[in-house]
Amino acid sequence: MEPNIQATQPSPIEEFIKYYNNSGYLAYEKLGERTHQILVSELEKQNIKHEIFDRGKEGSNGGKAKAPSSVRQTVMRRQRGRGKVYQTVEEIISDMHDLAGLRIALYYPNDFTKVEEMIKTRFVEVKPPQDWPDENFGSFTYPTLDRGSLIGRNSRFPGYFARHFRIKLHDQDVTEPAIQGKTLEIQVMSVLMHAWSKMYQELIYKPKPGVPQADEDVERLLDISNGIIIAGEQVLRQIQINLDKKRLLGRQPFKNEHDVWSYLTETFVCNENNLLSPGQRLWVKECRQGPYSHTLYEALCRVEFNNPEKLEILVKQALESQFGPEGLQQPSLSFIEAMIVEIVNNSDFELYEAKTLDVSLSDDDLAQSQLELARKARYQALIICSALRQQSPDSLHLFWQDDYFNHPDIPHPSGKQFLSLIHPHDVSLSTKSLNKMVISTVEEFCARLIRYQEPSWKLHCSLARLGYISVTQNASDCLQQSITACPLGLIALLNYSAKYDNASLKESLAVLEAAARDGFLGRIVDEMSNMFPASFCNYRCPKTLYVAALGMDGRTGAGQWTVEDRTGVSGEMVWVDPLRVRKYLDRLGSEDGVENACRHR
Repeated sequence: MEPNIQATQPSPIEEFIKYYNNSGYLAYEKLGERTHQILVSELEKQNIKHEIFDRGKEGSNGGKAKAPSSVRQTVMRRQRGRGKVYQTVEEIISDMHDLAGLRIALYYPNDFTKVEEMIKTRFVEVKPPQDWPDENFGSFTYPTLDRGSLIGRNSRFPGYFARHFRIKLHDQDVTEPAIQGKTLEIQVMSVLMHAWSKMYQELIYKPKPGVPQADEDVERLLDISNGIIIAGEQVLRQIQINLDKKRLLGRQPFKNEHDVWSYLTETFVCNENNLLSPGQRLWVKECRQGPYSHTLYEALCRVEFNNPEKLEILVKQALESQFGPEGLQQPSLSFIEAMIVEIVNNSDFELYEAKTLDVSLSDDDLAQSQLELARKARYQALIICSALRQQSPDSLHLFWQDDYFNHPDIPHPSGKQFLSLIHPHDVSLSTKSLNKMVISTVEEFCARLIRYQEPSWKLHCSLARLGYISVTQNASDCLQQSITACPLGLIALLNYSAKYDNASLKESLAVLEAAARDGFLGRIVDEMSNMFPASFCNYRCPKTLYVAALGMDGRTGAGQWTVEDRTGVSGEMVWVDPLRVRKYLDRLGSEDGVENACRHR
């Protein structure tokens, strides 16, 4: 219950103390708890290294508010300090801004500005901040050391350094009416100053019972320690400045591809302090070799990982994935290949990919519309088609026999369903006519394929995903990166499995490979149409999209070759950019829709 501040009482102090002792302190305890929650959240959000303290045993309920037993002493001291008697309870409440209070102690004093900005933004300031030492009261004095000094004080250092904020919560942060409009004090200082102020308080400001009174020698030692604390704060400030400079330098992007390889060589090959084994150093040393070096550099630039800080994170992840936590495994990929896989697995890449291609990567299929799920499944199917064409026939033979794909509880679509989603050439098989269960089955199958952990497969899926956001590939990889030429072998395998009561892919493969032993997997429709029923040809895409490729002369490959020059397949070469990929994912299932989505513009 709030005190009746309008009523005239013989003693406003007694009325206030009665209110606070009966129930008022409970509201301030809750105010302290709520403010503590907000401060922890905001400071952690900004990654500010800190400690938060309350009154501890001296306060009520573990220090959340001023203990009722100490309120009378505080009110009387405040009244003496103001030089006149309180006339109303309202005056007392206005002066008692620290009935609830918290202290933020910073490890790095330079973070003070960030904390001050956060407090002013996150809370409502009731009074202007108070700085210590106070410009009106001057530096702290010592009762014995400074007594009778001709110059006012014999101590040499200013004492307590801090800033006190008097705040209340914004209305949206108030969780119950009792804390509405009430004031709390937030003190901000360094961790070192917090330790010194605790000593000063316990020895001089509020001596504890049983503690001997501090004499002149103790006060002088406190004064000297204050000077050491202030010097220590300056050291911490400079340490933080140096660290910030190094972080800023680590975030500066590399100027060119040569700078990246030079940094990798100096940091991980020549630097003997990085604890890498000779085998790991040799592995990283080959960073300039291989067909995908330019692809890696462009991928780093695209997702803004082309700086020392981010690059070092990727390298450490690649080392652990290839050599194991103990560094004893044999790597299954080259350094460049492993780095490409790590980039694509990074959450920053996934966000960039989703934003660029407008594809939801959420695992919650139930929360997605049929169109969103179809776009996701279609994009995953494109990745699979591209990756399958880069796998060798021998590896694919083992690929489909792996138990990973032959679990009885894992359904897989028919080849017809797979084609109807990725190439809706026939209106009757368009996305609109497919039910969500079919789309979900295709999506689940595709997602499982993409998660397959065979090293070369992970690499080829990663390269496909980079290609669809226009990271250039080598000219020699142009055909392999075409995104709409379907792997007919997979289609036949899925169809056969569906026809015979969902036989496992392993069982279906054993039958089909006898009819096409020299390898039907990974071939485009035009090459293999004579081996399978003519109906399969109805699902081929009328045009083929290709990712951007780097020409032999170093220029962008668009328009340098016709399809006949590169592949011997008649038709129009269409170079992929994210806009065309997005249009492809939106295909409607009609002839016009296909043509419009694939038309070169």
